[in-house]
Amino acid sequence: MISAFFPKYVTIVSITLWVFGDAAAALVGRRFGRHRVGDRTLEGSVGFLTAALLAAAAIPRLQGLAGEYWICAGAALVGTVVELLSRDPVEDNLSVPLSIGGTVWLLYVVVYPTLNLNEFGVP
Repeated sequence: MISAFFPKYVTIVSITLWVFGDAAAALVGRRFGRHRVGDRTLEGSVGFLTAALLAAAAIPRLQGLAGEYWICAGAALVGTVVELLSRDPVEDNLSVPLSIGGTVWLLYVVVYPTLNLNEFGVP
């Protein structure tokens, strides 16, 4: 579904950050969560951010430019905030990857407007 909205590379980044971040948020939040924010915990959000940043560091870049790492780190931060503030688990599974993808796409268009976000990996 996410691929209907974004170019190929943005979709890959969005889903990767979301999957790792969401899993870490659930595991860390349930085990160590003490400081609640609605239905979520701050500890779970730290787990989300940490896992998403690690995943962002491992994802191959289009051109290997340093700014590309910052774009993915910014998207991980946005995804963390959206995940923390979302109230509904169903909404969370849509809003988080969309917010990450939107952030990645917007930042790539602004910072690297000439990069083709559809030419990534094997066609």
